[in-house]
Amino acid sequence: ILGWQVISKTLTYTELRDRAMQLDVDGSEIETPCVAHALIHTCLHRISHRVEERHLFWLYDIHLLLERASSVEIEEFLALAKERRVQSICRACVEDSAIAFQTGASEVLLQELEHDAKEPSARLLKEHRSAMTDGWGQLRSLGFIDGIRWLRDVVFPSEAYMRYNFQD
Repeated sequence: ILGWQVISKTLTYTELRDRAMQLDVDGSEIETPCVAHALIHTCLHRISHRVEERHLFWLYDIHLLLERASSVEIEEFLALAKERRVQSICRACVEDSAIAFQTGASEVLLQELEHDAKEPSARLLKEHRSAMTDGWGQLRSLGFIDGIRWLRDVVFPSEAYMRYNFQD
């Protein structure tokens, strides 16, 4: 299972929308995921990238969310991570945030979040995931027809894609 698939199978648009929070930004009302959903999403998004692509800003987002979260929001995050079987990923991100930024809530979270190598998403924690491994995992998870479409797009990208990404 690849990162985007883990995210889409862990949090649905409907539940994100149903639990969204309203924020006022420069006089405009915007919706944003609730803290528990934002934490889960940020952890999953960070880990979905291979090690060499895991940028510090994802950890800082996790740090900020945890520093501002209430105890109720932390409990909701823990329950959701356990229920959706992404504890290993969340634990790794909280641990990395604690190392990088001395995140306050991390001690309690690290005691509560368990590393479970049997979680489907735990494969994303492997240090040496290659693009080939990720591609093979994606192909297997898509099913036959969607897999063939994906493979066609990878092997024979569209002219518009090539022009946009590889201009002189």
